[in-house]
Amino acid sequence: MATILVMRQALVTGGGRGIGLATCRRLLAAGYEVAAISRSADDLAVATAQIGSTCFHSCAVDVRDVDAVRAVVAAAAGRGPLRAAVLAHGVYPDPLRVADTDRDAFAEVTSINLTGAFVVAREVVRAMSGGGVLVLVGSANGYAAEVGQVAYNASKAAVHSLVQSIAVDHARDGIRAVGVAPGWVRTRMTEGSITPEMESGAVRYNAQARVAEPDEIAALIAWLCSDDASFLTGSTVTADGGQLAEAPGPWVGSA
Repeated sequence: MATILVMRQALVTGGGRGIGLATCRRLLAAGYEVAAISRSADDLAVATAQIGSTCFHSCAVDVRDVDAVRAVVAAAAGRGPLRAAVLAHGVYPDPLRVADTDRDAFAEVTSINLTGAFVVAREVVRAMSGGGVLVLVGSANGYAAEVGQVAYNASKAAVHSLVQSIAVDHARDGIRAVGVAPGWVRTRMTEGSITPEMESGAVRYNAQARVAEPDEIAALIAWLCSDDASFLTGSTVTADGGQLAEAPGPWVGSA
């Protein structure tokens, strides 16, 4: 009788580009079957063509759409045990000071970055029979506010708190929850904010005087999803090149 191999399933939000796409690649390499979701069908189509694997599935979904999220999670869990979920979606608006920020604009950012993370996490823990891990991508901005980014800063700080709630509420279900707080990473979302001075290290925005690549953050996420990180839950790991460790700058020149 032939043996049917049932693969571990992983769900990745923001999986069409940037950190999310790099994470999809890492999890595929680690032996997961991966379902990627994004609001952009075009990004997902490009990602699907690039990856070229029958173990990669994609669906255009708004993380705030409860019914759509529930359907995608159910589909992933229907293919095999859902063991990992990485919430890497997010929006980073044009800078505005607190006094100049419209309430609706604030609500739009937080509805995606925070409420959307809650919606996905809730559906995942409901479907994660037998345990697993959720990794939520926060930000260094969740610890130290960037000027002009009140909604982004606040939403990412709340994501770090959401990690703790998931961890303490569902530890007895065999579920771990971990956060990752990146600093400056070269993605389409940040390309308008990364200056030539930052790229060259002429002005040092972190101790390493450089911008990270998405795969560097994805490598950390993949490790957090592995059994090697089995005792890590409720924590957020900062991956910022020493940005928060250094006294306020920016400093001219490298260390």
